[in-house]
Amino acid sequence: MNKVCPSCQSDDIIIGEISSPEGLLFTPEGENASFPMPSEFIRAYVCRNCGEVVDVIHEGVEEAQQEEKSGGFEYPIQVSDFEFDGSSGFSGSFTMWGEDVCDVDVDFSEDSDDPEADICKYIAVVNEKLNWLGDARDYIARSLIAGGIIGIAEQWCATYPQAQDEEQVCYVVDDGSKVFLPITEEDFINSIHLDNVTIDLSEGAVKAGIQVFLRCRPDYFACHAIVADIDAEGVVTNADLAG
Repeated sequence: MNKVCPSCQSDDIIIGEISSPEGLLFTPEGENASFPMPSEFIRAYVCRNCGEVVDVIHEGVEEAQQEEKSGGFEYPIQVSDFEFDGSSGFSGSFTMWGEDVCDVDVDFSEDSDDPEADICKYIAVVNEKLNWLGDARDYIARSLIAGGIIGIAEQWCATYPQAQDEEQVCYVVDDGSKVFLPITEEDFINSIHLDNVTIDLSEGAVKAGIQVFLRCRPDYFACHAIVADIDAEGVVTNADLAG
C-alpha cells in the first residue's frame, strides 16, 4: 500500500474489515463495533501501531469485495452499536467503570463536507477519549469533591425524612437508600455512575472535549444528574446539577 502513519511513522498499515455489504457496515475485525453507512461502502487504512486512521477508502461494493482484506483493529474498550445519523454525529452505548452501560454521543461539525469520512477519521480520537475516561473515575470524583460537591449532597440529603432507627445521623433518600452524614470521600466516589457521555469534535480532534452526565447511587440529588465538562487536556472545567 506504501502508506505511512503521519503520527508514528509506522508503515504497518491495515484495512478495516467489511462485515456486511448488504447493510453497508464498517466493522473493525474482532470487536463488537459497527457503523451503519447510508450511502457509500466505507473502509479505512489504519495504523496497527497507534490506531491512527491514515486514509479513508471510498469504493463501490463490488470493487471493495475483490480487494484482499488484511489485519484488523484492536480496541481495549468494547464499543457496540454506534449509529451514524447522517448529519453531524453518531451515537451508541458501551460499558464503563465495570458495570455501567452508558450512552455515548459523538458530535462533529455540521459544516462537514464528508460526514461519513469523519466517522472513520475520528474513530481513533473517540477510542482515545473513552480509554482516558475509563481510568478517570477517581480523578473526576476528586475534582468534584474539591469543588464542594459533598457539602451540596449533604444539604440535599438533609431535606429527606430522617431515619429513626439509626444512632448516626441518617436520611432516607428517594430511591429508598439510607445516607449517613457526614458523607465520606469514599462514599461519594463509590456512588457516581456514568449515564451519558458526549464527545465534542466540532472544533477538531485537538480541541476535543468531553461532557459527562453522572448519577449517584444512593440518589443524593433527587434524580438530578451531575454534569461535568472536561477540556481537551483532561481538566474538569465546570460542573453543575441538571434535572
